[in-house]
Amino acid sequence: MNAVEIGKKLWNETIATLIRVTPSDEKKAWDIFTKYQDKGFSFYQLHKFAVMERFGIIEAFAFDEHFDKYENIIRLPKY
Repeated sequence: MNAVEIGKKLWNETIATLIRVTPSDEKKAWDIFTKYQDKGFSFYQLHKFAVMERFGIIEAFAFDEHFDKYENIIRLPKY
């Protein structure tokens, strides 16, 4: 299965829930940016953090080391 086929499945079937960024998430992302401006977070990462906080998610399975720089998220696996 290629990426287009997977995308079609995500859009057309209920195998996943698409979570949209809200204006409140955008504000939270900006607040994170101003507090952690020395960490080199991307616009995308800031929004991930904001959405995770909105849903109370404190752990992330990720290989992105930026998760280690943001104190409100625990990156897994630990190694």
